[in-house]
Amino acid sequence: MPIPRFGACCCDGICEGADFTRSECETGCNEDWAWYVGSECITNLCNDTGGDGSDPPDPIITLGWEVDAANSLRLNLNMEIEIATGAFITSTGWNFQDGGPLYNYSGQGVPPNGNENYGHHVFPDYGAYNIFVEVLDSNDNQGTWEGIVTLSIPTVYGCTDDDACNPDPDATDDDGSCWYVGPDPCSCPDGPDCYIGCLDDNAINYDPDAYYHNNELCEYGNAPPVAVIDIVIS
Repeated sequence: MPIPRFGACCCDGICEGADFTRSECETGCNEDWAWYVGSECITNLCNDTGGDGSDPPDPIITLGWEVDAANSLRLNLNMEIEIATGAFITSTGWNFQDGGPLYNYSGQGVPPNGNENYGHHVFPDYGAYNIFVEVLDSNDNQGTWEGIVTLSIPTVYGCTDDDACNPDPDATDDDGSCWYVGPDPCSCPDGPDCYIGCLDDNAINYDPDAYYHNNELCEYGNAPPVAVIDIVIS
């Protein structure tokens, strides 16, 4: 079935203009033919294929990526596409294993032939994910790229010992920064159950749960007024 579009027909190594369908180009020439959708008839198009009756080469996709510095679950994508001379990209398709979308820096357009800081994708969790990319060009040729990317939990160095005086709940790797004072957990001055308070039960802010006493923290309120009586003896 003829493709209802016109393009450049390279017939026996000679450019025949841009008013041919693919079917007309193939049947109207001898063994040596090539056809390009939507392209002008340029001599080097025929030379690129050698007039061997074969289609132009499929697009070649190279995909690069890097983990975003501010979000370790976000993958910034960079795509490079190589296509036949005179052709152009007509569509791209992306499929991420988690089913999420591609956020395209270029809006809804397709990238030109060359490098493109293409977009980003945010994954729901750390792990290994499959990515599939499909590109179609104006010659109706398809190029694909498929691979696996792995997002790892970022390394955070700090004290990982909960019995230390300075445990870091966000640390994933111990860096030797833990410090200790003694066997009593309350030897750590900032221990959660070892805070300083007022242990004077005469104070209005007496705190029986305080571990250390500091008299300067006690509040006693105002003393009741003292009545003054003048006594006159005659």
